[in-house]
Amino acid sequence: MIAKKAMEIGIAKAEKANVTIVCAHNCNDVGRLGGYTLMATEHDMIGVMTVNDAGANPSVAPWGRKIPILIDMATSTVALGKLQLALQRGEKVPEGWFIDASGKFSRNPADYFSPRGALLPLGDKIAGHKGFGLSLVVDILSGALSGAGCSSGEEER
Repeated sequence: MIAKKAMEIGIAKAEKANVTIVCAHNCNDVGRLGGYTLMATEHDMIGVMTVNDAGANPSVAPWGRKIPILIDMATSTVALGKLQLALQRGEKVPEGWFIDASGKFSRNPADYFSPRGALLPLGDKIAGHKGFGLSLVVDILSGALSGAGCSSGEEER
């Protein structure tokens, strides 16, 4: 299977160069990518795999279509700065942006900050797991590659 072979090549190269990219094409459906990325974890590595349909059957509606392509986004429903601005202005925010410290939805930005609540991931109730997954990968890669560290789930002291 080509996906397995690609990951094996990536692991072998990363053992020598620390970071590697392997690409494959004309390989049809490779199935669930998580099984292949687990191969990297068995070598204490991070494995990231992506696929597309080579333009043969676009099935996701495009957003924008401007050149250059640039993504600058929070992986949460809203950036923290928007909550801070709403708090300063004394404004309410849409429900679904965050939960308070007890896990309840709130429209009052003050409920996020004291005691600290949590921003909600992209995707709302239907696909929040995808937003959280994206957020987690961004945190891990940004923290690990920069040396800044990653979220630990523990309160900062």
